[in-house]
Amino acid sequence: MSVIFPDEIPISKSLRLRTLKVPDYLTLWFLIEANRDYLKPFLPWVNNTQRPEDSRYFIQGAILLAKQHREAHWGIFQGDLLCGLIGVHQIDWDEFSATLGYWLSEDKQGQGIMTSVITTLLPILHDDFRLKILEIRVAEENIPSIKVAEKSGFTYIKRIENTEQTQDQWLNHLIFRHQN
Repeated sequence: MSVIFPDEIPISKSLRLRTLKVPDYLTLWFLIEANRDYLKPFLPWVNNTQRPEDSRYFIQGAILLAKQHREAHWGIFQGDLLCGLIGVHQIDWDEFSATLGYWLSEDKQGQGIMTSVITTLLPILHDDFRLKILEIRVAEENIPSIKVAEKSGFTYIKRIENTEQTQDQWLNHLIFRHQN
């Protein structure tokens, strides 16, 4: 597959997606650290991000996966401020499907940022990369993320019990799908 994920995607006048580079690792780590308590209940990887080097390893891995056409990750920037991430995961080029994963800092919640990001990204993923099926998997307790999926045009498909463990509890996931 000769896919090249764009390094930058404009969302609005003040909002853009940009591929993270290794020098961004400290900025990413400080953002995670500042939002640790907010993110921890829904994202198990937060507990594994304990040192700045963990964010550097993540970025290095994301760059490698993008070169292999297996995943794509972008930082969400409001002006020059990193405020979250979005990733296209589990890309299956035979089935033309993938999952979206995203998070946004707590202070940027409720501003429509993530909905704008996803609705801008959808035509790129469907038209440019010919992905037919996109899914979002959300912990059923994560109401803001459920609202983002719904507002972005995803349809609820099903509930899966005990999908992921975080903070010594099992999370049930709701699956949302967008088909082209």
